Amino acid sequence: RRWARDFIPGYEGLLYAKADSSVRNGYEVVTHPMQPEWAMQNFPFEIFQQGIENYGMRLTHESTGTHIHMNKESFTSAHLWKFLQIHDKLSHFCGVVGGRGTSAGYGSFD
Repeated sequence: RRWARDFIPGYEGLLYAKADSSVRNGYEVVTHPMQPEWAMQNFPFEIFQQGIENYGMRLTHESTGTHIHMNKESFTSAHLWKFLQIHDKLSHFCGVVGGRGTSAGYGSFD
């Protein structure tokens, strides 16, 4: 909590840092669940970016990337089918965005 308070003052309840076995030599920054509309209107993206710069943080493509958790029950069968199609047709792109590439053992798309 102290890290979050210092990282983005006033938003310490929004995110936290934690260890993750898939991240080498670092940690994962996790946000609490939020609606996309709320995030677009309220998430302090500029302050978050400034915190990254102030702390000298960097992404290493060997073991980091972006991932989003979604509740499966929020989607219809048609939505899930579309996700599968995107994954099937764009697996390389998904791997690049997710920071997993095609050779990563943990969470790979192969």
